[in-house]
Amino acid sequence: MLRRQLPERCRPRGIAAASCISRGGSLGCRVRMELFQQRLGLFIHWGLYAIPGYSEQLQQRMNIPRDEYVSAYAPHFTAPGFNADAWAALAKSWGMTYIILTAKHHDGYCLWATEQTSYNSLQSPVARDIVKQVATACERHGLLFGIYYSCVDWHHKNYPNQGRHHELPGPLPGDKPDIEAYLSYVRAQVRELCDGRYGNIAAFWWDMNVPEHRDPSLNAIIRELQPQCSINNRGYSEGDFTTPEREWDKDNSWKPFTTKVEACNSIDALSWGWRKDPQFYTPRHIQAAIARYIARGGNYLLNVGPDANGDIDERYTQRMLRIGTWFKRVAEAFGGTTAIAPFALAPGQVATRSASGNILYLFITEPLASEGLSLRPILALPLSARLLNYARPNDVHAPVDASLQVLPYDADRQHAYLWLSLPLERLNLEVPVIRLEFEPGALDVLDAEVLTPGDERL
Repeated sequence: MLRRQLPERCRPRGIAAASCISRGGSLGCRVRMELFQQRLGLFIHWGLYAIPGYSEQLQQRMNIPRDEYVSAYAPHFTAPGFNADAWAALAKSWGMTYIILTAKHHDGYCLWATEQTSYNSLQSPVARDIVKQVATACERHGLLFGIYYSCVDWHHKNYPNQGRHHELPGPLPGDKPDIEAYLSYVRAQVRELCDGRYGNIAAFWWDMNVPEHRDPSLNAIIRELQPQCSINNRGYSEGDFTTPEREWDKDNSWKPFTTKVEACNSIDALSWGWRKDPQFYTPRHIQAAIARYIARGGNYLLNVGPDANGDIDERYTQRMLRIGTWFKRVAEAFGGTTAIAPFALAPGQVATRSASGNILYLFITEPLASEGLSLRPILALPLSARLLNYARPNDVHAPVDASLQVLPYDADRQHAYLWLSLPLERLNLEVPVIRLEFEPGALDVLDAEVLTPGDERL
């Protein structure tokens, strides 16, 4: 029988462990681990860049002078349709359990009532503390809330822009590059965001520490004020979790993560902010990525960009609904399961196993070439085999035909391996997820050893 221990990724480590112990903070550690329980989250990129509807990188990519960018967009950021509760309700309807909001992106515009600069949403025509309203809405809807904060700043005159990636080409006239002066500004803003006025912060999401400057005091402030908060690895010192972006980690490993991982991507392949002419990923592409990361014990953070009105437009919501509906239907394949070696003769598959040991879940992340699927080395017929893609277990399309067959290419082995027949024509636009339940002990072959993709039985 499969024995499960607390995964290494859920054990307090390093600074995180020290902060929990020093504060007697078992609650803090528990909440921090709770964020990383195979969750789907909503990333929201929103700011002045929603007005032109091109990209959140507009100012730098188009080399727009700072004053011109500010005068073109800040006076027109009114967002009359902004409704934080609507955002939270959408996230929840899509099966998401937390929201990360861009409190400050690279352009330096702040979505909260910061006292450190007038370049903020409260002192703009929108006249709202956006961070406060989203944090409150998350609490109302039972969602965790986290904050994104860009280390790069195209607006602050002390930030040392030098033309490195995601920086302006160099200091502008009147700038006074001084990393220590800039970090004093950052410290003050981090204190504002974490001092309790925005409630419990589940995650602090740094981005683009381009100078690779080291300053542990910044994470220490977060630990002091929000001991339960998980901090990512993109800031000024080590964090709690890594953040692979846009599926760059394509090692196709099946093994469970040994550290905390949160992959992130935008539903738009070209932009994180709202775009007038979006180039959407297919729902199947995003579903496959979700399966690859969450099945292995990670989180997946999926982004949308609201428009200048404050709405998440229908083109985005339709696609998010398809992804979210799929996620909620197949969620049992993630919850309380452990990733195991792939056991089907198919490319691009992910497999998990229940804590009880007798239920297997198979995600077919790449389209199959035929309707049949051989599951080696399984020699037992399941008690039940069905697709989780359908809303009801008794849906006429949910059952999967399962049989034990000696296939032509297995004739020399004289083994009748498990064979599944799948209705591919009905599922060619999403990732099929198959649930196989067996008699207890029927899967001893999987317990005998850890199978790897090179095993002859695969």
